[in-house]
Amino acid sequence: MKKYLYIISCVVALAVTACTKPIEFTGDVTESQVVMQSKITAGDSIKLRLSWSRFFLDAMPFRMIEDATLTLTVNGTVMPTTVDYSQTEGIYTIGYCPLPGDTLSIVARVPGHEPVGAVTVVPAAPDVSGMSAMQVAQTDVDYYSDLQYVVRFRLDDPEEEANFYAISVRTIMNYIRIDYDSSYITYGSETYYDTTYNYNADSTDSTMVLIEHTIDVRDTVIVFDTIPYEYDASFNCRDYLIIPQSSVVIDAEESYNELYFTDANINGLSHEIQINIPLYNYYESMGYDYDFNVSYRLYDTSSMRIMLEITSFSRDLYLYEQTTSQQEDELTGIISEPVQIHSNIDGGYGIFAARTIKSIEIPVTSPHNP
Repeated sequence: MKKYLYIISCVVALAVTACTKPIEFTGDVTESQVVMQSKITAGDSIKLRLSWSRFFLDAMPFRMIEDATLTLTVNGTVMPTTVDYSQTEGIYTIGYCPLPGDTLSIVARVPGHEPVGAVTVVPAAPDVSGMSAMQVAQTDVDYYSDLQYVVRFRLDDPEEEANFYAISVRTIMNYIRIDYDSSYITYGSETYYDTTYNYNADSTDSTMVLIEHTIDVRDTVIVFDTIPYEYDASFNCRDYLIIPQSSVVIDAEESYNELYFTDANINGLSHEIQINIPLYNYYESMGYDYDFNVSYRLYDTSSMRIMLEITSFSRDLYLYEQTTSQQEDELTGIISEPVQIHSNIDGGYGIFAARTIKSIEIPVTSPHNP
């Protein structure tokens, strides 16, 4: 038995040694290339970041390119636009706001390097019609009232070309921050002790100090002014024609913050899409302070607004978003295969591609509070 334990111990020791030994890369390290990143939104100025690529084992920060000369061509005409560079953000801003249908060409000239560039077409705004909405009360759960907002609309998809879309939802409402003493209902004073540990790293000795505090005890409520609160809402979709085929949908209530899809199964159709958005009305604790005060947020769901955003992507930007998402998913595994990030930069790496967003506000009625 001892013999087998000895053999197992040796194997484990060898495995640990192999895992902790530095790995030396013996291949060729290629020369750094120019990396361009620009995700363009129709109606907004063009923002662009330039940097040098780095070796994948290099932990140093990326080196930004601050001295590039940019030339923008729109529909075949060179635009005499201003270009500003922010050193703190490392971003070039070009003084032109593209429109749907524009063909954009960019060339970046970096001293000591061949020019790099790309071309993209700003996609048309998604054609949406037949918007309708309905609020449905659900079963009460614990301390909040759970409701669901059902949104239906028609996406009229052009037949003559491949189209790429995304759906996202933002909710906006007001909340009131309330600060008050959680444990006391009478005026007076209270004593409590704050325990502090002093630890000496060079020895095993440690000391404990008790610090006495006396505080006023009061039943005080402080109500702050209403504050706008905005967040990306989760939603679910049961439409198997637009849910990406790579997704294995087992539960019809699978939630999304942003749902990407193509028109592969709805090409040329006026297709009705339904998404379900849960709404909540509840108190949320914001934590304690040393005076035993508690802060709460009271959400005013009667002020809620829902912004439904439907985005049309150029093919390059859609593939870039998909591959970067796949890479993030792969990196969460113990053993993962490399994912090649989609690039459309000629002479370098990165993305220069566009999207057009249509925002539709959906009014929300006051939630039912039984």
